[in-house]
Amino acid sequence: MINKISSIILIALMAVFISGCGLDNGTASDLPANSGQNKKPASNEVKEIYGMMENIERLNLFVENAQTGKDDKVRLTRYTIEGDPIFHDLAYHDSKLTIKIDNTEDKFGQGEVTTYVCKGIQKQESETETKYILEECPDLTDLLTISHDVDKEDYFAFELKYGVSKKNVINTVEQKLIKDLQNGETVAVSDFQFSKKEMNAIYKLMIFSNYLGE
Repeated sequence: MINKISSIILIALMAVFISGCGLDNGTASDLPANSGQNKKPASNEVKEIYGMMENIERLNLFVENAQTGKDDKVRLTRYTIEGDPIFHDLAYHDSKLTIKIDNTEDKFGQGEVTTYVCKGIQKQESETETKYILEECPDLTDLLTISHDVDKEDYFAFELKYGVSKKNVINTVEQKLIKDLQNGETVAVSDFQFSKKEMNAIYKLMIFSNYLGE
């Protein structure tokens, strides 16, 4: 019974986090201007801010388009700890992938724009990390690695309230679950715990939703 409840709650969590994310299914014709780390990314821009991600769905779409031979462009903007952007402009055309890395706005960078030509790109996923790998790309292999391993955090716990009047409660700090039966009654489960696999999956959704953002 607990496993069944756990699975239902995990699905609910996915719905909560994913509902905040939109995906533009069109391809990009022009790359965006620098919008800064505190503004919503453009439809063809992905942001990585201190390990948190915004609009990661657009990078996934780019990978899918490249693997099916469809021309596409996307910008990955990665911010340094000082808040400076480093732009990674990716373009797939004529069965090759071009990536231009621009760190001219990084105060501690080399002030260079470097271009690489690769064969393609692929996404590799495990329970604890998601990697975007460039294929047959001289001097450059890993585009992006996102860790979602709760064991690497000093402490990871959360409280989530959702549903009508926020009567449904998941509290991993107190290991408590309250489920609204929608008939005026609630049922409580004490000593409730997610499995390590489920916690990693939840943490992944939080990272991909930039839960630390404004």
